[in-house]
Amino acid sequence: MQANQATLMWTMILCSVVLLGAVFWIGNSIPEASVIPDINVPTAAEIAAAVSAGIVMPEIPVTDNDKINEIHDEMFEDDMIRDYVKELISDEVESKDFTKSILEVLNEELNGSSFEVDSYRDITKIVLKTIDNSDINLKKGDETADVDFEVKVYYFVDDDEDETGKALISINLEIEDLDVDDELEDAEIVEYDDAEMHFEKFYTEEYR
Repeated sequence: MQANQATLMWTMILCSVVLLGAVFWIGNSIPEASVIPDINVPTAAEIAAAVSAGIVMPEIPVTDNDKINEIHDEMFEDDMIRDYVKELISDEVESKDFTKSILEVLNEELNGSSFEVDSYRDITKIVLKTIDNSDINLKKGDETADVDFEVKVYYFVDDDEDETGKALISINLEIEDLDVDDELEDAEIVEYDDAEMHFEKFYTEEYR
């Protein structure tokens, strides 16, 4: 019985020695923790200041807003005047006086031919070709404008409603009293006659 106790004691002592040795060995095997140096991290304000210092802001020229507004208003007024001029011409083309002037131009060109257009009522249709802004010459100082445009004219041949001729006529008219301050209320087409109209061509040679 005593022999077994002695064996157990020596076993415990041996295990303790081994355990202590293992602890000592492990402790020596772990390297010392690395020392992290102090880092001076810049603040948000310092970063912003550094970025601003490196950016060169371009100089913005001083703008004359009054001049810009003046140019803008002038462009707007010109467009408004041209649009109004187009309306005046469009209305005039549909008038009886305009049709009668067209009749004179046609018959003058048909002079000596085998037929003529008997009446302005024999002009069946007048088609206004598109007027571009470049066709309207504004004279701002005089508050007038010269307008160049063309019309296609359809007419009965020798009063025969089954046969229709077609011609192209160019016209130049003048518009006066184009006063924007008065909202163009007095604007009108200057009195004209067939002298402002010029025959260009017949589309139907057999009806000329």
